Amino acid sequence: MLLHIIFCITLLLLPTTQQAMRRILPFKQHPHRLIHTSTAVQRKNKPIPYYTNPNIRDMDTRVDLLEQKINTLQQWILKKNQEPTRALSYPGYRPFQPVNTSFNKQSRAEEFATQITRLPISEAHKEELLDEVELLQTAHGRDKSDIEKHLKLVLSLPWHTAHSNDVDTNYAQKILDQDHFGLDQVKQRIIEFIAIKKLKGDAPYKTLCLVGAPGIGKTSLARSIARATKRSSIQISLAGTDSAMSIKGNERGYSGSIPGRIIYNLKLNGHNNSVFILDEIDKVSQTSNNGNPAAALLEVLDPDHNHSFTDDYLEIPFDLSQVMFIATANYKDRISPELRSRMEMVELPPYTLEEKIHIAQNHLIAKVLQRNGLAQYKYTMQLSDHLLKYIIVNYTNEGGVRELEQAIARLACHIALYVVNNKLGTKEAAQKNPNPITFTTTNIEKYLGTKLYHAADMHKNIL
Repeated sequence: MLLHIIFCITLLLLPTTQQAMRRILPFKQHPHRLIHTSTAVQRKNKPIPYYTNPNIRDMDTRVDLLEQKINTLQQWILKKNQEPTRALSYPGYRPFQPVNTSFNKQSRAEEFATQITRLPISEAHKEELLDEVELLQTAHGRDKSDIEKHLKLVLSLPWHTAHSNDVDTNYAQKILDQDHFGLDQVKQRIIEFIAIKKLKGDAPYKTLCLVGAPGIGKTSLARSIARATKRSSIQISLAGTDSAMSIKGNERGYSGSIPGRIIYNLKLNGHNNSVFILDEIDKVSQTSNNGNPAAALLEVLDPDHNHSFTDDYLEIPFDLSQVMFIATANYKDRISPELRSRMEMVELPPYTLEEKIHIAQNHLIAKVLQRNGLAQYKYTMQLSDHLLKYIIVNYTNEGGVRELEQAIARLACHIALYVVNNKLGTKEAAQKNPNPITFTTTNIEKYLGTKLYHAADMHKNIL
């Protein structure tokens, strides 16, 4: 009798009936079914009040209700055990199915081993990877995930996948002229660069580094080179890079180690001869407590070493000689001398006034209309050459066209606001009045504000 009272008091101290059932019932094989079981029983029978019901003050009543619920659940479990193949009737039930991981481990290990034997790496590195496959079958926890992550990286790299080297210099010249106006000497050097690439079959001796003022079109010109050579492009910004691990990765002994940005982006791209754009290379830190990133780039860009570039995380040499690296910089003097000696500097001169007007009429206006949602309704922006010259002289002061693009974008914003306020956001309204606002030199200050520069400042910078 004393044991019975202690048993009942223990049950009453538990917060919920479900927790009591987990401790009482010998339900070790499928413990998660208990919650579903309780729900199904209450749907078929009358709802059984919880023993924690505050309205029930009498302890004997609460014990009786609890025993009634236990007996009901035990009967239901016995009935279901007699019919093991019968599925539960209520929706949302998912029967427990233990996962047999033995065959998964074996098949995964065999798949890894088969793919490793096909890699174009040395036999010593293959043996090291096969040893990791054996460790993968017995490893657990974080060690298992680290080994599997490393093997997946090795097998997902583009060891064999490459773009075709069938490059037509005439096609390349057409693409460059289509994307950029002027810069004839720069385009000529790029065409020569592509021709050498086609003759040699691998990367030329030096990497091109496009140097010029902000907004001159260095990055877009590098993308045009990718189009001209019919290759995909990869772009990373090196501005603010202050660690060599960003280039060469972390050693695998560290927790949370990852590969460097070179190997990681080649994995995402899926080709071993893409155009790799190293943007803002002059803004790489020269000194750092975590290693010199500029020195790490030497192994990437030096043609005597990049055929066996070794990422600290990958730990296997990877051939970067097929990758076409193109760097961009604003100031070549800020690039370290060792790194500058590995590249050929191609300086982009500032645009003349006539070139800026031509670029605005043929590229910038259409680009701005598209970005501001006006092109889809066929709205236009009529800016005369005289007005563009007025904007360039009084509202821009650079060798590129970035400030000019920003000024044109502000005019497009006024058109967009006018269209929305007057409910003209339809193609029919655009056909009736495709140019809702007329900009002239007399009213341009209303939209762009007061003049920012004078003609003398512009002559110093762009003429």
